[in-house]
Amino acid sequence: MRLAFALALVLAGSALAGPVEAAHFGRKDLRPWLGLANALVGPASVKYGTDGRLTVLVLGSDYRGPTSGERTDAVLIATINPATHQMAAVSIPRDTGSLPLPDPGDTYMGKVNSLYAHYRRLGETREQGLDHVRRTVAYVLDIEIDYVIYARFTGFDFLVDRVGYVPVDIPAAIHDSSIVDDKTRPHGALFPIATNYQLGGASATKCYAMTKPINWALVPACHRALLYVRSRHGKVGLENNSNYKRDKRQQSFLMAALARVVSLTTTDSTALTKLRDAALTRTDDFYTDLPITNDTDLLALYLLYKGAQNQPFLQATLKPKAYAAAVPGTTKWALKLDAVRALTHVWFAPVGP
Repeated sequence: MRLAFALALVLAGSALAGPVEAAHFGRKDLRPWLGLANALVGPASVKYGTDGRLTVLVLGSDYRGPTSGERTDAVLIATINPATHQMAAVSIPRDTGSLPLPDPGDTYMGKVNSLYAHYRRLGETREQGLDHVRRTVAYVLDIEIDYVIYARFTGFDFLVDRVGYVPVDIPAAIHDSSIVDDKTRPHGALFPIATNYQLGGASATKCYAMTKPINWALVPACHRALLYVRSRHGKVGLENNSNYKRDKRQQSFLMAALARVVSLTTTDSTALTKLRDAALTRTDDFYTDLPITNDTDLLALYLLYKGAQNQPFLQATLKPKAYAAAVPGTTKWALKLDAVRALTHVWFAPVGP
């Protein structure tokens, strides 16, 4: 439910600023460097795995402070074929439980959004816990996952503000009467039908309803990206909003953020340098084991994802009834592994030589 995957890509694009400034003495036209970089064979330190593709687990945390607990309500697995730049994303809904586990001694049967907290309770560090989740999700989906990206609310807001805004297309209006942004006002947020609708971070005006009960004609349009990717109640057009619609919205936001990063990179390399420097100071808000400090690797990563904009983006949420079934006596859903793996074995298939 975060910009998390795009955060790493924002950082990747920001690495272009250093060499361009040094070579061109402040010129902001990156095209000569991008042309040169296209000749690179690939990121030297980035692991593509034995399947030949780059696959990343994105975890969005709802952490609000030391007494809040921590659930990763966003569990998104994104992959790209380096040869074709084809991207695909699969989300595991937060209420999915009873996962098959790779560790024979592990008895955890809770929901996937508490899996990270489970490993932390066992005494693992943040890095160990996140890597354990990565290995578990890879086992469940029967694919390789090379890296993990993790972000909290505050990190998401911060990075959105650093890129100014993220433009999204909203095909059906969202009326969510339950979501809370400003606790001093009536709950609720409205996202209107729009094209290139600008969503901001913490600097955007907080969203709220004017009255209770809500008169939607009086509710100001919401521009908070965090609420857009968190909304799961109310209506989307004439249909009920849901966790599953939220998962799909998060995937689409990811691609919109990628497009924003590319547009910034072609116009203002200095801004991206500042963005990377600032992001790397947010150690509590953001973590990834992707190599984002080496300029050569980052440039190659940037080019890898830049090409994805011109390719179809495959999206799926592993929701009932196609991919999950209710666990009797609980609020959990269990994945139908045959159906799930039939999908991932195609979308995450090994890349040929």
